[in-house]
Amino acid sequence: MDSTNVSISWDSFLKAINDMKMLSDSINDDWLLNEHSAGVYLSKKLVKSVSARLFALEECDNDGGDNDVLITYEYHVVYNASYGCPVLCFNAWKTDGSLLTIEECWKQFNFANADYKYNTLTQMEHPLLMRPFITLHPCKTSELIGTLMKSNNLVVSWLSAVGPVVGLDVSSCYASLTL
Repeated sequence: MDSTNVSISWDSFLKAINDMKMLSDSINDDWLLNEHSAGVYLSKKLVKSVSARLFALEECDNDGGDNDVLITYEYHVVYNASYGCPVLCFNAWKTDGSLLTIEECWKQFNFANADYKYNTLTQMEHPLLMRPFITLHPCKTSELIGTLMKSNNLVVSWLSAVGPVVGLDVSSCYASLTL
């Protein structure tokens, strides 16, 4: 088997996210399993305090200090049939409801000056919702999954590797699903 070009079947993806959801429920980790007419995906919302300087927000200019602002992140783990692999999509918004731009996301996650930012973190249509989401581009996912083939839950192993790149840490409790 060529470990540089590995795909995951829909059935394997579905089993992996269902197992992840069951464990999430038992450890109160707040992953939701969302059913859609075209498929199923996992989602999780997190609210984080982020430096206002990253966004050049007015809050930062009020007193010249480095105030923090609350940003809500909604992460989706969804199957991309075109690539045959999971993708991590997210949207993030400020307390006024305005979405973070792709440029703000690049800056926050240290991609702003990277030559590879366009094919790493990009804005794409969500595979099920057909709305724009910031997405870790799936083009290298099959290559990464090829290195994780000994895992009993490729979605958990993959998400543990890529989630932190965009501020999504995966609890070590999920490691039990991969053994």
